[in-house]
Amino acid sequence: MDERLMEGIKEAGYLYTQKSHRYRPIIRYMYERTMAYSPLVLPSEIISYLKQFPFFQDYSEDELIGDLNSLVKNNNMEQIQDKGKVKTYEDYKRNRYRYKLTPHTIELEKALINMESNLQSIRGSLEKSLTDRLLEELEKLFSQPLSNEVTKAEAQKVNDNWESLFDRFNKLISDAGLYLSHINGEKLELIMRTESFIIFKNAFVDYLQNFISALKKNADKIKANLNKITDEKIDSIISTLILHQKSIPRLDELPPDEELYSSFKDKWVSFKSWFISNERESDVYYLEKQTMEMIRKISKMAQQAAERQRYIKSRKTDFLHLAKVVSEFDDIDKANHLFSLLFGIEKTRHIKIKDLKESDSTQKSIWDFPPSPIVLKARKETERAAVKRHVVNKNSKERKELMEKYKKQKEKEENLEKELVNKKHFKIDELEVVQPYQRTLLLNWIGKAMANKSPNDNTYFGKTENGYEYMIIKKTEDKVSLASSDGTLTMPDYEFIFEELK
Repeated sequence: MDERLMEGIKEAGYLYTQKSHRYRPIIRYMYERTMAYSPLVLPSEIISYLKQFPFFQDYSEDELIGDLNSLVKNNNMEQIQDKGKVKTYEDYKRNRYRYKLTPHTIELEKALINMESNLQSIRGSLEKSLTDRLLEELEKLFSQPLSNEVTKAEAQKVNDNWESLFDRFNKLISDAGLYLSHINGEKLELIMRTESFIIFKNAFVDYLQNFISALKKNADKIKANLNKITDEKIDSIISTLILHQKSIPRLDELPPDEELYSSFKDKWVSFKSWFISNERESDVYYLEKQTMEMIRKISKMAQQAAERQRYIKSRKTDFLHLAKVVSEFDDIDKANHLFSLLFGIEKTRHIKIKDLKESDSTQKSIWDFPPSPIVLKARKETERAAVKRHVVNKNSKERKELMEKYKKQKEKEENLEKELVNKKHFKIDELEVVQPYQRTLLLNWIGKAMANKSPNDNTYFGKTENGYEYMIIKKTEDKVSLASSDGTLTMPDYEFIFEELK
């Protein structure tokens, strides 16, 4: 653990003190001046700015100087003596120092402004170009050849590509996380329930679906590229990155090579595990799942709003007519009688029966059917239905039978897979009648290989879940038939080639 984590940050003290109501406006004004490329500020400029607001009408220059000195003491500002010419002693007394914010305070204010913006509006995005550009940067980084003796220019280019890759990666995680967290918020959920949201529903759903499509397509390609990258290639790139870090002039001491290597390697492992699952599901899978859930949520809310809108519109004319009829009655009892016929008794109780009706005819009413008996029970708070307790038997007979059935099914599927793999070399139209599970395997293998195409010809590469590597070649543009026990599938003319089994 870094020892700095055990220390307090005195630069953040201005955010929560008894004088924060004065410190924060001063620092925000100086931050805006810094962003406008005018970082050196005179006390007279600060007091002129603050006097525009009612709260600072009684704020004196002496109080300002005291506040500035406190901020300088807490390392929020730097005090620089102004050696310019002054006309009067009062000008010299007031403006003998200029002030500017320290780098720590600038970063704190920047973070605060970003946080304020995030709370007020939807930030981030789910642009489909996020994954497109990430794939481009990954291919660019690992397609660059490296000579035996890496030059300074090569090291600079590798470092630029590395930084671009992780900038895109961080942007994908940050933008997607911010966007999904905001559209999951309570405020936006209230907006989604309004009728006006129906207009934006289709555009919203299309936006999310386009992101999902790009994510699925590019995630498979990124996985294929990551599986092809060897440890030797990664070590070579990291060595080049370390050489580049050493070539940068520094005032402080550079960490040892082992520490730099560990830092770069951990960063790469985190990137790889984000796309490829090991012991748990990958993060890209959870992002896809979360986005799909949001599409279902938006569609459901838009449907509910549309139904409410249709219901109100369809009954509006009827209610207006009834209101007119009731208003013409002279007797209130007649009006109440009509209301009871139309809307029934207020807070009426409804009883549901389980017996099915003898007919679904809309011409018959409930009185045309025989009555259904209902058993009424006492509603005493102390009375509870008897609960039959069951002993949990972990080694029950049913469980063992299910486990045996599952093992036999998995063994059968593995044998069907081996039957195809052991052929080593076959064409689709040469296969005899296959089992439905084998047909599903073939289609899954084709789908996985489509993400890893050879740049020179119609050749695709893949790897089965059980570790068998294979190659698919598209022989012709003709269609061939694959016969199975439950039907015939027409598909492209593919040829499978499996590597020698180990």
